[in-house]
Amino acid sequence: MTELLDAAASGALDTDEGLRAQADRLAADPRAEDVIAAFFEDWLDLDRLPIVSRDTTEYPELTTTVREAMAGETRRLVNDLAASGATISDLLLARHSYMTDGLATYYGVSPGTGEADAEGFRRVSLDGVQYGGLLSQGSVLTTWALSASSSPVHRGLLVREHLLCQDLPPPPSNLNTSPPPVDPSLSTRERYATHATEPVCQSCHRLIDPIGFGFEAYDGVGRFRTMDGEHPIDATGWIEGSVSSDGEFDGLMELSALLATSPDVQRCYSRVWFSYAAGLYEDAGLTCDAVAVADSFAPGGMPLTGPQEALLVSQHLSVRAGEATTDLDTPALGDRLPLDELPEDTGDWGEASSAEGNVDFEIVINSDWTAGYCADLYVTNNSDLRVTWEVRTRLSGTPYTVWSSQYSEEADGTDVFIGESWNNTLDPGGSTQAGFCANR
Repeated sequence: MTELLDAAASGALDTDEGLRAQADRLAADPRAEDVIAAFFEDWLDLDRLPIVSRDTTEYPELTTTVREAMAGETRRLVNDLAASGATISDLLLARHSYMTDGLATYYGVSPGTGEADAEGFRRVSLDGVQYGGLLSQGSVLTTWALSASSSPVHRGLLVREHLLCQDLPPPPSNLNTSPPPVDPSLSTRERYATHATEPVCQSCHRLIDPIGFGFEAYDGVGRFRTMDGEHPIDATGWIEGSVSSDGEFDGLMELSALLATSPDVQRCYSRVWFSYAAGLYEDAGLTCDAVAVADSFAPGGMPLTGPQEALLVSQHLSVRAGEATTDLDTPALGDRLPLDELPEDTGDWGEASSAEGNVDFEIVINSDWTAGYCADLYVTNNSDLRVTWEVRTRLSGTPYTVWSSQYSEEADGTDVFIGESWNNTLDPGGSTQAGFCANR
């Protein structure tokens, strides 16, 4: 702390080079590893690993010791790759990991031969085995599964929402979302086939289940398998409805390879890091900066620490907005309006339309300042038909960033929003959320 304060007092932190020098110094501290590990636990919900329920009759081998070893494996691989300057692609395709001898036996791979660390972990080569990369680790596979089986839905959502940053709307409140019952006469894939045939399910599950099927060679506690009960594994799948990641694959290794070179994954990773480090959820300016950082690297080529380094020298952490203040505990507000002075939402924004049925929408301003504002757009299908929606409105100002929808302005000044490929169609009673920020 003293060295950092001295650097600030000397003016060394007034330059990007000075900031990076201090960042490098702090990154070399062993405590920095805890930050990287905490981020990945938060990003992928791996903090649930110790508490996710499992049927002890079906999976008696998943002990507390195994769970702890799974968590340790992920922490060590992430920290190892981050420290070496490796990329998100390297993490998804890694051909080594760190395991205790007990965890290696649990997976059915050969234990490492090098010297073990204080907790018994050794570097293990994964050449020639059906493990490799972040998504094949037991911590991920166990966290994203059901109590007594694997789950194409959970694992598909992991990729769609956490790696591609495409949030899907919640299912209609009147829909039974219980997983299909276990039936030994059917494979897991066959049990979930109903999602592709029922109209109320297919609009979302076509974006989830085909991805999740790629994980089917791994059971609900992270062990590789070639049979699902008495049924041969079919791990073929595909991604559709993404920005630039669509494609087919056979198994988790091919899915990982597809994601490893995806600009969508790189942008998502950068966005989540920026939000996590800045403590701001989906701030529009922050998101734009994060995407710009990701796009400055070739797809898959951004270092795991790239977003951290870029955020450090960004205006979000180096420029204080607003008027000067003598009270360092009071944030400068600048031209941001106090909450009690936000303009009222009169609801007179325009109309939503569809060729098939009745669609309503609502625009809710969530932040406002003199030069602009940000708002959420909620679209609801109030009809008994499946509809493709469009919102036509007159906004105050011009959007400069839009998410979860596509925007255009017509010649007469009408502002038009339509859904993305993954949310443009709504089931009866269904809804979706988008948003935008606009300059005045």
